[in-house]
Amino acid sequence: MKKELFIPDRIFDDVYGITPEYLLSENIKFVLSDIDNTLVKYGDRKPGEKLLSWFAELRAAGIKTALISNNNKKRVRIFNKDLKFPAYHRSGKPSRRVVFKLMDEMGAKKSNTCIIGDQIFTDVLCAKRAGIRAFFVTSIESPKDLFGKLKKKLEKKFIEEYHKKYGE
Repeated sequence: MKKELFIPDRIFDDVYGITPEYLLSENIKFVLSDIDNTLVKYGDRKPGEKLLSWFAELRAAGIKTALISNNNKKRVRIFNKDLKFPAYHRSGKPSRRVVFKLMDEMGAKKSNTCIIGDQIFTDVLCAKRAGIRAFFVTSIESPKDLFGKLKKKLEKKFIEEYHKKYGE
């Protein structure tokens, strides 16, 4: 696979750096977001007030949001209960299938859609394979398991490539 598939289009410290103004300046009108470690810590059942305000700002700017998670149905349903966003669990990222399904449901185009996530090998790769923009955010929590730590170590190479490419 080409290394470009693993390099995000932009890196942010967290989702709050992805403002409605920035999204609109990039012609983004549809946001597909990961949940765990992107929006909230693993195990946080509901979005907090700051996250709810961010969603409200997106909505007020006319930006539609959907959730795309590899987690299970119960987890996604509980998190999304009050939000009522289009949402998919066990999405199979980096598969593009659910991305295209969500885009079709929302009336989105590749040119005005992005994925926001904290993992290179699922979220970024999924976006790149789908031909949409990939906005990478720093994970809220560092992984505690060996596999998670190994993935984060492997991701560093692509984050360094991003910085070389964009000089950020």
